[in-house]
Amino acid sequence: MTDAATATPSPPDAASVVEWAATQTAAFHGALATAVAAWTKTGTKPASIFAASGAKGTKRKRAAGTDGAEKEKRPMSAYNLFVRQKAAVLKESGFDPKTAEKGERTGGGGGGRACGRAVGAGAALGAR
Repeated sequence: MTDAATATPSPPDAASVVEWAATQTAAFHGALATAVAAWTKTGTKPASIFAASGAKGTKRKRAAGTDGAEKEKRPMSAYNLFVRQKAAVLKESGFDPKTAEKGERTGGGGGGRACGRAVGAGAALGAR
């Protein structure tokens, strides 16, 4: 006797697969025709015909809670709070990793590594 949770589902029949593929193909061609018509009318190339499916460059809305209201963000982690506080102190002291010369105020590195080393070594802070 097999458990329903562990049973392997049977593959779909060929007619169902063909019907699904035809529906998806028709939807694609419809979206493509709409995009080409808009491009022809406006002269501006559309970003993507797949934008509704979460393509790159689209923003997703936060999932709604059980009552339909927008879900709240989670509180910041201890690490995020620590980094935000250290970055504020570095910014106050005038440290800018984008313009810092190699070795300036940090003992080496550059860019993001320079900021990380400054935080870790206490440079630009005097001490930790």
